[in-house]
Amino acid sequence: MKTPAQMMCKAYKQCRVGTSSHRRRDKKVRSITAEEKVAWTAALAAGSDLLQQAAELTDLLNELVGVTAEDLGLKPALVKKAIKLAFAQKWLDVQAEHALLETLIG
Repeated sequence: MKTPAQMMCKAYKQCRVGTSSHRRRDKKVRSITAEEKVAWTAALAAGSDLLQQAAELTDLLNELVGVTAEDLGLKPALVKKAIKLAFAQKWLDVQAEHALLETLIG
């Protein structure tokens, strides 16, 4: 029977279980300061909020795509692809404007 280390090893037959590649390396643990803890907590809270907002926006987009596809008699994937293409084109236009501004400034 294979050990968990053997199962994870890509070259099982060439691998010797118990070698340094399977052992945890000792890493120094450093303490964080109170300021770092506050910053870390704030970053986690902000990141969590942003992920929640992204999930809500994705749900809204999917609703919009579904309703639009139903109204037009199209597949939702086609409507979503059209939205993504329109977004990409807008982004390309913005990039072109920035390139022009950099040329004028530079």
